[in-house]
Amino acid sequence: MSSKVATQRMWLGVGALAAVLIIGWPQVEAREPRPYCFQGGRGTTGGLLDCSYYTWAQCMAMVTGGGEGCSTNPELGWRALERARVGGPVPKYPRVR
Repeated sequence: MSSKVATQRMWLGVGALAAVLIIGWPQVEAREPRPYCFQGGRGTTGGLLDCSYYTWAQCMAMVTGGGEGCSTNPELGWRALERARVGGPVPKYPRVR
């Protein structure tokens, strides 16, 4: 087999692999934000919000003291304001108990 044929086969394989990866790549879907956020104190999160909790109980299970706490996700409030501004439906979001 000549080097020209080997090179052509190699590029054909690379192209086929690229096509399979592009077609089979999982599409990133927009998801609604989770309703509750944990805000750390002086510990590991350094005061940053971790908005990855579906329930208030999940969030509160992370609280150990030292200025930590839970709140509703502020993104939900901003989305509701934006939807109301443009005339779309306003989503209901959970209240803190």
